Amino acid sequence: MGFVLSNGRIRLMVTEELKDRYKKLLKESMKFFKKVDKKYTWVNIGFMIFGGIIGLVIAAFAIMADIEGTLNIDNFMIFLVVGLLVILLIMYPLQIIIHEAGHLIFGLATGYKFLSFRIWSLIFYKKDGKIIRKKYSVKGTAGQCLMYPPKRNSDGSYPYVLYNLGGGLNNLIFSVPFIIPTIISNNFVVQVLCGLWVFIGVLTALTNIIPLTIGVQNDGMNLKSMIKDKVMEDAFYLQLQVNAQMSDGKRITEYPTETFALPEGADNTNMLTAFADLYGYYQQLTFHNLDEAEQRLRKMEEQLTSYKLATMNMILLERLFFNVLQHKPLEEIAVLYKRYHMVIQISKTNISMQRIRYIYETYLSEEDKRDIITLIKKKKPKKWKKINKEKLYDDFLKTAMDFPVAGEADMFVDIVEYLKSKNNEETDINLNL
Repeated sequence: MGFVLSNGRIRLMVTEELKDRYKKLLKESMKFFKKVDKKYTWVNIGFMIFGGIIGLVIAAFAIMADIEGTLNIDNFMIFLVVGLLVILLIMYPLQIIIHEAGHLIFGLATGYKFLSFRIWSLIFYKKDGKIIRKKYSVKGTAGQCLMYPPKRNSDGSYPYVLYNLGGGLNNLIFSVPFIIPTIISNNFVVQVLCGLWVFIGVLTALTNIIPLTIGVQNDGMNLKSMIKDKVMEDAFYLQLQVNAQMSDGKRITEYPTETFALPEGADNTNMLTAFADLYGYYQQLTFHNLDEAEQRLRKMEEQLTSYKLATMNMILLERLFFNVLQHKPLEEIAVLYKRYHMVIQISKTNISMQRIRYIYETYLSEEDKRDIITLIKKKKPKKWKKINKEKLYDDFLKTAMDFPVAGEADMFVDIVEYLKSKNNEETDINLNL
């Protein structure tokens, strides 16, 4: 026999039956993601082949230099290690800054206005006419430059080609000229450093200009989508516009619901259009229409395998969010939590992740959370530290305060506050019973 917890769940502990159900669901989940991973197999193979070619070129260069007596293998290995450190610590970060600066320069040249500039977890953004510096990171991206889009022309068009290509073009502009000293210089160190700079710059440019999707769509893929489909062009503008307006404090509840509606027959699995679906879902959450929000989530789940990996992960995180809200069976929560618990824990500056973490930690009892970890780790945790809910809420509010998009932060704070009060009401009812 079990007993009733304050959240209304029947407490059964981690039984063998529960373990079996979890294993079955986990097996299905692993099978699903194995199919998903196959989509990116050829991209990974391509990068492996490319890396192999680079390795062969380096090896050939080392052997020839040793044969000619210009550089022995031992010295070459020292140069190689130093060169790799220079690439990782100096050249690549500089090329990322140059890339994002390219979006800024070409954006300004075509009528866009500065909004934010991010390199890894350091972001500079405009707020109330001032430039604010904060820490903020986006998984899967090394940098990002976002801008206020220009007004659309009477026919609905707007400049987007140079804004998207600007990053890659800037990498080429600041790299290709260094081919000259690489070829004509008589100084070996100058040749190597210039050659490495050209290589990193051209590689950064091509991996952004050539249409690719590695978890997220790159600039080239976004541009290709917009050129082929007017819906994508409109979706890209909507994304820029909403981000700019919400950065200035506009709330999602101020938008008509049709703002995030896609035309009939539109491909909503592209990352540009998926934004509209997700924000339509968030809007319903902010309206406190939980049933409507879940219906929208289910529609996205119906074509889960068609989405890009980054969007798919966002959808599954929302499913984890709803499974916790609805007190679904522990095995259903545990399967998703196993995949995403690390990203939820470490995404300190991501307000959406912190929203999910807060709901997970407060809607589930300590016993439930301990049982979920027992299922995931296949053994009971030796030590268990009870979560400080007040501190967690304060940390969530601090994340919201520091978040660069004020309207988005308000959106998630509103969702959490509503669910927090709703959970307290349910707890009071259960205690009275």
